[in-house]
Amino acid sequence: QYAEFFKRQGIHGYPYKLLVGNSWKEAAMHEKAMAKPMTSHDITPRVEPFFKEAVDKY
Repeated sequence: QYAEFFKRQGIHGYPYKLLVGNSWKEAAMHEKAMAKPMTSHDITPRVEPFFKEAVDKY
């Protein structure tokens, strides 16, 4: 139900993979976020880089 709602708005996620899901993508995003210095008190990019990317993208 949510997938159809977002799809109608033009928001598409990464394809799901059995057992692994999107873990590889999330791990890569987290590693990239941890490599950058934290210049403010906004911890969202470090804690939830996937959320930050989605907000920036859509």
